[in-house]
Amino acid sequence: MVVVTRYRVESANVESCLHILFALYIDDLIDSLRLSGYGLYISQLFIGCLHYADDIVLLSPSCFGLRHLVSICEHFGSYWDIKFSPLKSQLMTFGGSNPNVNIYMIPWVNKVKYM
Repeated sequence: MVVVTRYRVESANVESCLHILFALYIDDLIDSLRLSGYGLYISQLFIGCLHYADDIVLLSPSCFGLRHLVSICEHFGSYWDIKFSPLKSQLMTFGGSNPNVNIYMIPWVNKVKYM
């Protein structure tokens, strides 16, 4: 037996559904970042990835860890056909000078405007 129900879709409903679907979609990336063991932790709490909408902030106590987090994002993007733009990305150090390390051609900056 097949049951079909017809619904009228309002544009606001579509936008709400897209936000929910994106959150579920990006949740896999966050899990991969958390399970990698890299990134910033406070005790057992992973705070190596902060995100709002389609913006992602990666936090790591070392360049080595940050390189791994960026690599995980790159592989996730490749798998799901998402392009992360180095032109819209920035690297920043807290509590020290920016190291002379090249991570995927992303520029080092002294300040960042987030949102």
